[in-house]
Amino acid sequence: MRKAIEQLLSRGIVIICSFTSIALVAGCAAPSTPEAEYGPPAVAGAAPTQAQTQAVPAAYMPASRPTGQDTYNAEKLAKNRACAAQPLASLSAKGPGFETYSVPCSNGHSIAIRCEFGNCRVLQ
Repeated sequence: MRKAIEQLLSRGIVIICSFTSIALVAGCAAPSTPEAEYGPPAVAGAAPTQAQTQAVPAAYMPASRPTGQDTYNAEKLAKNRACAAQPLASLSAKGPGFETYSVPCSNGHSIAIRCEFGNCRVLQ
């Protein structure tokens, strides 16, 4: 293998120094220890440190919104009224037997929907 690599180098073919054996033949600085190349060895049963775990940025986490029992029905009504292709109803108020939702539409306006015992209607 070393002879094949030397032939490639003599022809002017560039080899990326990522493996230790290629790094030694190509004249790159090879890692001195396995820890330098692969990181510290894992310990059985040990929890990963904060440096080893990657946190999800807050921008990628879906924002929680208040929902109720009739959220699906309110979103379905908003979609049928051509408010938005994928409406997201947020619970505005809740009382005995009713829930009021606010749904932002794609045209910039929002509609209010009141659901009473599963029957939803748009408030004017």
